[in-house]
Amino acid sequence: MNKEKYLEMTDAFLRQTGRDEIPDRITRDLRFCLDEQQKRLKEKGITLHDEFAFIDEAVTGAAEVSQKNNRTPFRGISAYRETVRIRDIYSAGKRIMHRREPVTFYACIVDKQGGGDVPVNCPNCGHASMASRLQEGCPYCGTHFAMSELYPRISSCYCVNNIVERTGLDERLKKVFLRIAAVFFVIFMIIVSVQNIRSGDYPIWAAELFAVLESCLLTAMMTFTAYMAYGFFLIGKVFHQFGSVLPMVTGLSSPGKLKTFMEKYDPQFFVRIFEGKMVSLLEAVLYSENRENLSIYEGNDDFSSFEGLVDLDYRGVFRLRDCRVKGERISVLLEVFTENCYEKGIVKRRNERILVRMERRTDAVTDPGFSIHAVRCGGCGGSFDAMHVRNCPYCGREYHAAADDWVITEIRKKS
Repeated sequence: MNKEKYLEMTDAFLRQTGRDEIPDRITRDLRFCLDEQQKRLKEKGITLHDEFAFIDEAVTGAAEVSQKNNRTPFRGISAYRETVRIRDIYSAGKRIMHRREPVTFYACIVDKQGGGDVPVNCPNCGHASMASRLQEGCPYCGTHFAMSELYPRISSCYCVNNIVERTGLDERLKKVFLRIAAVFFVIFMIIVSVQNIRSGDYPIWAAELFAVLESCLLTAMMTFTAYMAYGFFLIGKVFHQFGSVLPMVTGLSSPGKLKTFMEKYDPQFFVRIFEGKMVSLLEAVLYSENRENLSIYEGNDDFSSFEGLVDLDYRGVFRLRDCRVKGERISVLLEVFTENCYEKGIVKRRNERILVRMERRTDAVTDPGFSIHAVRCGGCGGSFDAMHVRNCPYCGREYHAAADDWVITEIRKKS
């Protein structure tokens, strides 16, 4: 496995995000939900800026995470980089949140045998180019046409909070505790000097000498106490973080269970592709202001509990709550672990669990060439973006997304 290739993709994602650009090596589904998030933020007059610092001696790597006995042409790769995320949120030009936190960034990458860039010709004007350059349409005639997803692609990503920022930690601690020691010394020097002079038991020079010695001793004791308190603070952060991730342990076996269930109906089913689609569809529905036209949502839920949502961070784990066949459809109920930001004058972050029910037809098979963004109408044969509209814009025939791929039928918070 070429780890450097996947790390370069991850680093490019972080750099483009820091420049407020939509990363280019992502799936169409992820691109769509990022676009929807930007629309929502713009309508609310909010700007969200994430910057990722590339730190020295960062822990980086990439590992294959394909399911056991993988018989599909796909591979799942998890690439990770230790970094510092600097997040600023502005409302009406005023900064309402600033956070600098050490994290490990994980990119879930899907690769496919023979899925790289290939030369193609525009079916309308014949312009020859590489497939990657025609994904947004032919630059000469503007024609958009159905095209297979190119791999490798980042299908989803998430951050795991670290306890401390390791880079430069020793120097920062030295500066902090030197300042603490200096403050303690000045305070104790003043107090002890005043007491010794008032007592009159010693000459002034002796009183000052004793004051210096006593202040040094007291400063050493208090600085050590402060250092120990900092140590207990870090231990508290460890236990707090452990408590927040402990419920996620119940979802570690879910990908294997879902694969076992799905391979009876779909030999091409690949958990990493499904996971990326699950996150993208969930974000697309929650960010969208016009859910009635989304072909990928067939529910009738109350979204009032998601009012003010400006950012949804998938925490990298889902739990399979239920999977069954209902008539001609496969139905799976998932508990998705997320960390979300809500803006209501101020920004609040919450760890939440969202219950998502996804369905599709039992005879649908994972097709690496299929894209919900470029489907062909069964009536007139016209090609259109079915993510945005339910009906063919040419003949009006309704498109049923569940016949080809997953749709969401229910979204609610776990109480």
